Amino acid sequence: MANPPPLAELQAALIVALTIGAPSPVGFDNERIQAAATALADKRQRGIVRTWPSLAEDIGPQFCDCVRSYTQAHPLPSRGGSLADGRTLIRWLGKSQRLSDATRFQVMSVDLSHRMLPDGQLIQRTWPTIRIAWLGESRQLVLAVHWSFLGEVWLKLPRLTVTVRRRVDA
Repeated sequence: MANPPPLAELQAALIVALTIGAPSPVGFDNERIQAAATALADKRQRGIVRTWPSLAEDIGPQFCDCVRSYTQAHPLPSRGGSLADGRTLIRWLGKSQRLSDATRFQVMSVDLSHRMLPDGQLIQRTWPTIRIAWLGESRQLVLAVHWSFLGEVWLKLPRLTVTVRRRVDA
């Protein structure tokens, strides 16, 4: 009779099956593992929607499929919860998804006060940070400064308009 795999190997295989949809480990009920994995993915999706509501609106009806693809490819960040998970989703979407001003403003706020590690973790910033963004829908330039010990200062320049005038020779 073959020796069963060590407990640590079974636990690691179970975590992978539950979080990114890998096959169930030997000796586990596949249907129950898939049901638990689906429930965890749904919970993760609800966390992203709760933390990044404008992102769900930006993506629209494809949001569930988009998050499902993302969660199968990316484990939950170990630090930062739904805030980090949503920020990693936005990074994963890249330029393929046009973001509303509300989402871009929230991204700017998160990036102002947190640093994102390559594995998706968010770490609180300790050094002063400056962020500038152009919000195209509202036509505003936003400047924000963050000091960990003083807080944040935000400056929104109202509706900038660019007028191009051609010189008319008389």
